[in-house]
Amino acid sequence: LRAAFAPEDRLLADHYTGSALEFFKACRSELSAPAQLMATWALEAPAHKRHAVLQYISAGQLGREVASAIRKGIQGTWLSELKELPLLTQHFDSNEQGSILGQLQLNEEITPLKSEIEQIGMKTAMDYEREKGRTPEDVSGERYRGYDILSTDPAGAERYIEVKARSVSGGVTLTQNEWDTARQWKSHYFLYVILNAATQPELYIIENPAERMHPEEVVQIDYRISLEEIKEKGFKVQQ
Repeated sequence: LRAAFAPEDRLLADHYTGSALEFFKACRSELSAPAQLMATWALEAPAHKRHAVLQYISAGQLGREVASAIRKGIQGTWLSELKELPLLTQHFDSNEQGSILGQLQLNEEITPLKSEIEQIGMKTAMDYEREKGRTPEDVSGERYRGYDILSTDPAGAERYIEVKARSVSGGVTLTQNEWDTARQWKSHYFLYVILNAATQPELYIIENPAERMHPEEVVQIDYRISLEEIKEKGFKVQQ
């Protein structure tokens, strides 16, 4: 499990085979990574290795020790906002989520709840628009639009605003639809990022993010099980 989130320069090269591989296995006990080192790997893990980090905390041999070491340096890292990341809810069941959050001591860390953070973000953005003489309309419930606020100035010019709020500080993620919409509307599309929404909201405005920003593309893999397999291999409970 630990190899899945180790830095590339700490992994055994593919060309190790035969006697070289056997020698490595014989020495493995001396070469195993200590919890503190693995905690550093976890805190610095790129997006495509973060699922493996959570897997290790949940089920790894030194999961508890690694989590303990992570807690000392968690502030301001991707793990400090774990409760707000779809990575946790999409890939782990409720028991695993509770175990991971508990070991990282995040169960009480992030308040208010995500829905309240989003509401604070929307209010901050809407209030700003009104202060600037524009008329904002909350369209966040219409997900197909790819933005949360349609704001119109007195001359009728529109701006399309996507709002991202974070309870503390950290990066934000746009969906494919939001990014495509940003590319479509260019300078009419704005990203409003509200940091520290739980305490003292700070608003950052980015005009035309599709052309001005260089985001990291995050690929999430899901596994779909067909209805046929469910019926063929599942046990149907008689009620």
